[in-house]
Amino acid sequence: MGDGMKLIKIGTMTLVLICFLASTITAADMKGKSRIELMGGFWSGSNQGQVEISPGVVSGVSYNGGSAGLKLSHYVQNDVALFISAGVLHSSVETRVSATGVFSETVSVIPLLLGIRYYLGITSHESSWNPYLSAGLGTFIADQVSGDVSNTGVFTESKTLSTFGGQAGAGIDIRLNRFLMLGFVASYNVMSDFAQRIANRDNYNGGEFGVSISYLFGGN
Repeated sequence: MGDGMKLIKIGTMTLVLICFLASTITAADMKGKSRIELMGGFWSGSNQGQVEISPGVVSGVSYNGGSAGLKLSHYVQNDVALFISAGVLHSSVETRVSATGVFSETVSVIPLLLGIRYYLGITSHESSWNPYLSAGLGTFIADQVSGDVSNTGVFTESKTLSTFGGQAGAGIDIRLNRFLMLGFVASYNVMSDFAQRIANRDNYNGGEFGVSISYLFGGN
């Protein structure tokens, strides 16, 4: 059996298990509860592990990592939750080696957002599957560090810029038990241009897709 078929089989078995666990849980009163949510995924602009050979360059390697985040939410109503979040929307490492020297650059973009989730009520209150819409506003901080080692010496540069932006998305929460929740989310980040270009980009607008696991606490 090929690796692809193994991954499909594992994914299918995992999904069936999640559906079974979710079907045994009835939704609880969420008002007054809080949750800590850890998310991992990818930004649509990411470009994993490129290797480039160009004129005058012996080798060039770039790696764009996925997104990650931590979110703290509080349910003010059964269908409304407020949240504060911090994470890494984009991270990249680039190294180029040529006859004249070595150039390296690291970039990270960090969103700090305040927002709201509104649960649609498409499913019944007894269901453990809860779709929602979300929106958030805040600051996007970009950090860039570059270095160039050549025959003429060593040059380093570091800059940190921030800009205002927001995020809109949709997702679904799946209650696994009284304390754990699984989530899937798709969102779009939009921000005003940075005062200077960061790694040849004015901004990091784009889609973001992720999976999360949450711990519920508090409330009744």
